[in-house]
Amino acid sequence: MFSRFCLTTLFSLLLSFAVYAQPPKPVVPAPQLDDWGAFNQLEAQLKAANAEPQAIIDAYQKLYENRPKMLPLVAIKLTVNVAEAHKKLGNADKVLEIDDWAIKQYNDAPEVVWLIQHKANALNAQKKYEDTTKLIEENWFPLVRGGQSGEDWLVMYAATAVREAVDAYEALGQSDKEIPLLLKAINYLPALWDDKEQGQGDWRDGWLYNTLVPQLIKSNRADEALSWAKFHYLTASFDKDALARATTSLGRVWGEKEEYTKIRVFSQLQEPMPDAALKNPLDGVALPTLDDKIWRENLARTAINLDVTKGALNRSKVKESIAVLMVRGDFGGAMKLAQRLMKDDPTKPDGALQICRVFKAADLSVRRANLFLSYLEGQAANPIPAFLKEQEAKTPAP
Repeated sequence: MFSRFCLTTLFSLLLSFAVYAQPPKPVVPAPQLDDWGAFNQLEAQLKAANAEPQAIIDAYQKLYENRPKMLPLVAIKLTVNVAEAHKKLGNADKVLEIDDWAIKQYNDAPEVVWLIQHKANALNAQKKYEDTTKLIEENWFPLVRGGQSGEDWLVMYAATAVREAVDAYEALGQSDKEIPLLLKAINYLPALWDDKEQGQGDWRDGWLYNTLVPQLIKSNRADEALSWAKFHYLTASFDKDALARATTSLGRVWGEKEEYTKIRVFSQLQEPMPDAALKNPLDGVALPTLDDKIWRENLARTAINLDVTKGALNRSKVKESIAVLMVRGDFGGAMKLAQRLMKDDPTKPDGALQICRVFKAADLSVRRANLFLSYLEGQAANPIPAFLKEQEAKTPAP
């Protein structure tokens, strides 16, 4: 099931899947099923009839009027469908009007981030770039609420909404404003630290770091760029494409600084049996400083006490918690969470991949992560006990 990862040859298992998700149909109490049932039935009827856009608009409007207490998620999905129908009719202003109404109506719901992204995309399509940046600025905390929800599809919309604003700044020729926005997003949204969460079904994965690091280099902030490139590598998923993107970030900065030897040494350290005399060029590189207030809020928000938490964990939230603990330097705590993820459901690969992710972050190489994969294949001893013993002697940052 598992195969060894070798960074230099870039072959690996790729067992985690990202999908440009549509909102799930949640399991909800019986009284709420009426909204989903009515919506799903109408949507199916409209598709089967190949209904014209105006007929779609009228049908959804009637359904909404008949259900004044409709679930926010259902109402938001309905709103997006109506807006898309107006787009087909060429009613660009109506699309913005509908999105704006719904954003105000459902501003407290985490799913509102979908509407924020939808309107931002519509504004950029109309080349109303200043309005796009204003929309993201004015709705920052509703956007954050979705990005901190622990729902992968909402995290995806939060990431895409931020990207719409970055694209707008680029179109306006205001690339200097991209860095503050990207840093703000990183501070507030630990779910995006893993660059696989930044794209849409493998499309534009890693765009945040791929924008931030070059912009910092361009701004003559190469040392800061290297800190963020290390952050990228430390938090990256353990799979071929994610690690290729992260090592590209590092190589981009070292190349700019003409420190080519470090590129070669870092690559050699990823081998199964590297020269013991080699020193990891990332060892002396400090991680970037995060906003203290937001950092402490994230520590508290993502904390999971395994001693009192019973039953299966929210796997998306666990991955976010692991990222926060790794950046804090609490690799022992991160490893225990990853182990719990694997124990909860050994049939899912994400538990093993999170364990590898922690090894890679702590060691700044894939060597011991590969050893763990060999253990799963029955070809090596389990490296986790020794790792946890090592971590007991270390004190994580506050």
